Amino acid sequence: MDAANTLIAASKQKDARGEAAMEALGLCRRLVATRALADALDARPERDVMRRLAKALGDAGSAWAWKTSGVKARSEEDAIRRVAAEALVRAYLDTDGDVRRAVSNALLRVDAPQTPTLIDAARLSAPPAQQAALDALAERLRHNPLR
Repeated sequence: MDAANTLIAASKQKDARGEAAMEALGLCRRLVATRALADALDARPERDVMRRLAKALGDAGSAWAWKTSGVKARSEEDAIRRVAAEALVRAYLDTDGDVRRAVSNALLRVDAPQTPTLIDAARLSAPPAQQAALDALAERLRHNPLR
């Protein structure tokens, strides 16, 4: 079993070791790890776990991190950033307050090319109040201070 799969297994524990493994999953920048984080976020866990998952997805897909020389799985970059962005956009409307802010901050860090299209697609099926929230997210992405 490789390191990513070991971290995935450990991240399912409901203790400090599981929390540390969850955070480490984002730092290993592997597609299998990013998918595990996305699945965990899709399960809509407790708010504090959602914040940590959003941060880990932001770490995994970080546009800046992918520009560093230490990243080994370069061939997975596009897929990792897309999977992270998809999961974060799906979670955005199911959250509010500090969790929504964590999700939108992670989306800014990932800055995947597909994000505007994902937001537009979510907007098509969202009720008016949620459309306004998605419009605000799209505007924040357009003026991303991390670019």
